[in-house]
Amino acid sequence: MNSKAILQNIEPLNEMLMATSILSNNSSLKWKSDSAKIIEFICDAYDINYLVDDFKELILNTVNNLSLVNEYKGLRREHNFNDEYSEIEIIYNLKGQIILQLKNIDNNLKQLGFPIANEFTYEDNNSYYAPLRLMTILKASSFGEVQFTVQCGLMYACAIGCDMDIEFATIRLKQAAYWGYIPALKYLSKIYKDKNDEVNYKLYKEVYDACTDFFYDGVQMIPESKKHLYSKEATSTFTLLANIYQDVVIPYSTRIDYSFLEVMFAEKITFAKKMIYVNEYKQAEWKSALNSTFFSNDLIGN
Repeated sequence: MNSKAILQNIEPLNEMLMATSILSNNSSLKWKSDSAKIIEFICDAYDINYLVDDFKELILNTVNNLSLVNEYKGLRREHNFNDEYSEIEIIYNLKGQIILQLKNIDNNLKQLGFPIANEFTYEDNNSYYAPLRLMTILKASSFGEVQFTVQCGLMYACAIGCDMDIEFATIRLKQAAYWGYIPALKYLSKIYKDKNDEVNYKLYKEVYDACTDFFYDGVQMIPESKKHLYSKEATSTFTLLANIYQDVVIPYSTRIDYSFLEVMFAEKITFAKKMIYVNEYKQAEWKSALNSTFFSNDLIGN
């Protein structure tokens, strides 16, 4: 297993650890089989298929023995992660942090009234039956949790717990991407490439590239000196994503506002109007656009 090469691809590694952990902390053959589908999908999305066997060995076998919160706490007591440590210890630490993150998400869901308690606390090993797990994750995603929205997209794209549904996978991944979950752009790009949709494949590939350069720096518009690197559509899409993140997600809600995104996805609404809705999110003028009686008047398209 090439752990050094794996750590050079930290974003897809983190994505695989998160997605397979949400799927379950179970070690059954069926969990391994379904997790392998996700690993293959993510490797393909990031163009690192040459590492797919290494990632499978790592996630399905090597670090899979770390599955409970208390195990990770014990690992931290045994090792001071402020000191220098090996590549595999780095990966164990990443897996443990994800388990703790899922526990925190579970606690947040409880406070919001999530009807299925303790599904993601990982204080015990969960059973694994894919259709039931998908149903639980769908319910969790309905509360606007971005991570579970991504998971729904991956499970529908990989036919885990359901028949493959690329249209639904695309919707869920777009919801996550427009709420600032940048790896979802990689998944969208892969889906469109697999569909031979060259236009959207290039669009989301360019938007992802722009995000890696500017998004996390708080830049809301691609600098003039760099605009020539991107198409007009990619530039405007980046601007919309970045402004939603800075003007809506950070100040108001880390949980997805699905109603608002319906407006952002509406083809009849111009880019200029969408930007007004983003900048004036709190005034909620955008809610009028959800009413079908407005779809024929000047509010839409002007």
